[in-house]
Amino acid sequence: YQQLGVEYSDLCRIQCLRERPALFYGFWAMCFNAYQEAQPHQGYRILKRWCDEKQERRQQQNNGKTAPIDSPYHQYTSNVDGYLQRIGFPTDKIHEMHGTVDTWLVLNDNDGNQKVPLTQSSTIQLPSSFRFGVDKTTLQLTQEDMRRQLQSLLPSDSPDSAVDEKSIFRPCVLMFDDDSTVHESLGLQASSDQYQAWEAEMEERMADNATGKLVVLEVGCGTRVPSVREECRDVLQDTAQGIWNANKEKAAAIQPRPRCTHIRINLYESALEEPASTCKYANLMEHIVIAGPALDVLRAVDESTTHQQAPDATS
Repeated sequence: YQQLGVEYSDLCRIQCLRERPALFYGFWAMCFNAYQEAQPHQGYRILKRWCDEKQERRQQQNNGKTAPIDSPYHQYTSNVDGYLQRIGFPTDKIHEMHGTVDTWLVLNDNDGNQKVPLTQSSTIQLPSSFRFGVDKTTLQLTQEDMRRQLQSLLPSDSPDSAVDEKSIFRPCVLMFDDDSTVHESLGLQASSDQYQAWEAEMEERMADNATGKLVVLEVGCGTRVPSVREECRDVLQDTAQGIWNANKEKAAAIQPRPRCTHIRINLYESALEEPASTCKYANLMEHIVIAGPALDVLRAVDESTTHQQAPDATS
């Protein structure tokens, strides 16, 4: 890619699909192949066990009954590898804000008119056993080869017109030059709505429960695309503000004890942004920074807290 003068941000654009489709297909096909060949590390399983244990305790508290959004946790990720689903987290407890690379859209090219948005005609789910064939010398995959490979995955009873010689394709991943209308076709809007409903319920519970605690566990979130870091900050502040607003008449009693904890695990970019130390509810929040590899840190925390009770809510 250096020889071609192409950067990551160039490959993550619909403009690349329109102007250099073989390069676009080759890159995203190799991304899918690489994600499938790799395996989620043990840290994912540690997180899954923590969440399962907390979910079991919540059900016991509710005498085995759970409401649709009565969950003590929700996963919010910008990763497109689908590892949270692969490790076994329920899909209704995951918001993959940028989508996943294992689902592809079949698009109409609108007769090549680049001023007209691409429109969706169907979706193809890539099985875990599938691998794209990509030219390892050029790192490219022609439109004809992409069409042939994806067409082989369609069920025998699918309409013949689902994929034709005019079809073009894209992964269900949010691109840098996508507009807001793409969220629905990528399946991101429904996922976002589920997450927002869970967050609203969690914040209401925290405001009403004088002993509840929130832990926002941020793992390996960088600054190139800081969306997850920003969401962690916003959830922490919104929850703390909700607690303060619901209890401001007795603020003196609630301010000394933090109830919203942000834990950042990051090897290279662990520095905290400027904290909101002057706001009225600042004392309800605390920040913990652990600089180190995610797997090592999660293992160490797991070993030291195996028999301790988890907080009431986790994001």
